[in-house]
Parts: sequence; C-alpha cells; structure tokens
Amino acid sequence: IARSHSDLCSVIGGTAEFKRALPHCRRAVALHEQAGTTRTNDYRQLLKELSGMLGYAGDHAGARRVARQRLVLTRQLFGEGHSVLASDRVALAGLLASSGMFAESRALLDQGLPDILRHTGARSPQYAAGLLSAGLLAYEQGEFAAAARLFRQSHDVFADVSGDSDNNQLLVARTMLATALIASGGADAEARALLESVIAARSRWNIADAALAYARLPLAQWHVANGGYEEAEALLDQVEAVGNRVELELHARVAATRARIARARGDAARAVDFDRSAFDITRRDRGAMHPRTARYALAYAHALRESGTITEAKAMEDEYRQRFEAAYPSSSEFRARR
Repeated sequence: IARSHSDLCSVIGGTAEFKRALPHCRRAVALHEQAGTTRTNDYRQLLKELSGMLGYAGDHAGARRVARQRLVLTRQLFGEGHSVLASDRVALAGLLASSGMFAESRALLDQGLPDILRHTGARSPQYAAGLLSAGLLAYEQGEFAAAARLFRQSHDVFADVSGDSDNNQLLVARTMLATALIASGGADAEARALLESVIAARSRWNIADAALAYARLPLAQWHVANGGYEEAEALLDQVEAVGNRVELELHARVAATRARIARARGDAARAVDFDRSAFDITRRDRGAMHPRTARYALAYAHALRESGTITEAKAMEDEYRQRFEAAYPSSSEFRARR
C-alpha cells in the first residue's frame, strides 16, 4: 500500500499537481513508519520523491531536510565509497546550488564526482548527472561559460548512452546547455535549435504545458537577445499561464525578462514594475537571505535609481549589496554586470 501511494505521488506530480501529490507521499511515509520499514531501499526511493514534490510545491527547506535524510539512509544501506552514495551526494549538491548554498554544494561535488568516475566511468549516465549538478552550481554562481562546458559534457554523455533522442535527462541537459549559452552571450542558432528540439519532443508526448515552460522561457530570452520582442512576449504569456504548476523562480525570471523588453522599448516605468515583481516573487519564494534575492534586489535598486527614486534605491542597496558580494565569486558574470 505504501508503494502504491508512492506511485500515486509520482504520477500526480508528473501532471504538475504537486500539492495534490504531496499527501500521497506523506501517507506512504506514515505507512512505512507503521510497518517498521524505514531502513529499506523502497523508503529511500520514497524520500527522493517526497523531496522533489516539496521543492516544486515551494517548501525548499523541507525538500533539503528530506534530501539530507535520504543521504544518511543511503550511507547506512550502501556504505561509504559506494557509487549510489556518490550519486545521492551530487544530487543533493544540485539542490543546494539552487538554494544558494554554494560552499556545501561544492564540497558534495568534490566528494561524489571522483567516486562516480571511479565506479562507473566518464561515459556513464551517473557521471553525466553529476556533471549536470556541477553545471548548475556554476550557473547559479554566474559562471556561465563554465556552466555551458559542463552542461555540454553532460549532454554529450546522455546522448551517447541513452540511445533515445527524447530521453528526459537528455532534454534537461539540452535545456540547461541552451540556457547557459544564452546567458553567456551565445544567443545563436545552436541555442535556439536546442530549445526548439526540446519543445518539439515534449509536445510529441502530449504532456501538460508546465513541462514545456522550462524550455519556452529561455527561448523567450533568446528572442529578446535577438530583438524579437513580440515572439518573446508570446512565449512568456505561455509560461505565466501555467500558474503554480511550475516553481515561482520561473515567474521571477519571466518578470525580469519582461523588464528587459520594457527597457528596450523605452518604457522605464513598466521596467521598474517588472523588476520589483521579480524581486518580490523571489523574496517570497526564497527569503531575504538567498543570493538570488540579493541579485534581483540590486537590479530593482538600479531601476529605481534610473527612475529618480534615489532614497528607496539606496535603502535597497544598503540592505542587499553586502549579501550579493558575499555570495558571488569574483569570476561571476553577475558581479561583472553589476
């Protein structure tokens, strides 16, 4: 029965109804606890499902707590040095990178990647997944060129070993590679082709628009970089239409992209409103201490200064500048653009 609830959690979560999926995961946890089967691989797999659902539903602290619990159980079940433990370490590293916990994410990657390489080799899907987490850390820190290299390595391994051009991990790697290329100034034909191939593949699956949003958003940013504002706005409308079936982070990125469009059109007032929206969404989602919140705060402060609202801009800068500078390394593109 616990496994059935776990499966229901996974299936409902696959339709992007994360809050409706969560009770099934929690019921499965309770049943395992009643049965005394919390030191089993079935329970370990359930914790992975639960952590993912919590993260998508916006409970980021809960997602991290469950992922750490899973890592402890993996160590107990498989032992130190095992490839399964190494894979769980790099998976947690990706989650921590998204949470702005860069130092801990790097430490887990330094532990996990060599073990994966030793056990499974450089052409394994496990190592490709590790490279994806490493690329995510680089991307979150604003090191876009390094992120693109890691995502390309991951993509190429997945392409070699999957034998399926529509493999989901390969599509994720394509999306991340294109996103990093665009962020690093490479809004060229390759990035567009990668994203359009992801949209085409997922459209063939006849799945919800929520899954398409992850490729539509960077494709909108590609159009902005190439002056295609109407095309970008149509894609951004599609992303916003999925509502709470995607993380709030995507909506913050939509707002920041709309700010760029407004500014390019000379509409400074609308740009300020969108910059404020990106900041408000991120602060509500991740809290005031997250590096991403500081980044959006300073972008909003810059927009306020341009509009002549100097006092409010200075207050924002005084509150967030130190957090921004403490979070991002000197090699970060975020610092250079700041």
